Amino acid sequence: MPDRESILSPKDHFPFLEDAQTRADPNWNAAFPKGRLLLVTGDICESVVLVLRGQIRVYQVSNSGRELTLYRVGPGESCVLMLSSVLAEQSYPAVAAAETDVTAVTVPVAMFREWMQKSTGVQRFVYDTLYHRLTNVMVLVHEVTFGKMDVRIACYLLEHTSAENIELTVRHEDIALELGTAREVVTRILHTLERDSLIATGKGRITVTNRSALAKRCEDA
Repeated sequence: MPDRESILSPKDHFPFLEDAQTRADPNWNAAFPKGRLLLVTGDICESVVLVLRGQIRVYQVSNSGRELTLYRVGPGESCVLMLSSVLAEQSYPAVAAAETDVTAVTVPVAMFREWMQKSTGVQRFVYDTLYHRLTNVMVLVHEVTFGKMDVRIACYLLEHTSAENIELTVRHEDIALELGTAREVVTRILHTLERDSLIATGKGRITVTNRSALAKRCEDA
């Protein structure tokens, strides 16, 4: 049985595509395989990507090569840095990569700028995206600046598990990339959490064994 995302049309995800002012034809079925780099720092955006299926990871890379995830773009969304780069006519300030196979509508820059001038639906979509994504980035900045890494890892484990699904399949390197730290730091903190009987670790997996105690660690966030 097909999943819900596979049977939704582009206009289900992006209602503004119904607007009379947006009837020109974009590419309705662009495909980006997992691992594909859509944009890197300094690129000029040639189109706006509206995600239908899959997920794009947007991140920054330090001079030492360390990565920090800024946010992800899923179905019904577009990249706020892409939108701002297009509208401000500036280069892209991060890296955007397909974290899974991605299907999207791609709208040429000139067409999208015209839509932005003429369509209130497009304007509302852009402003909503700016507000919600920038709010999330502010939370990330607060966490990176003021949050202790052990607290951030505890919160990460809670966010990616549940009371019903206590096991997480993930590598230490993946957590490090997500949180913008070194793998060795993640390993050390996970060993501490395991020693305190909050989690159990195995090859490529982490099991939350004491969710309530782990949640208390997050109260300091």
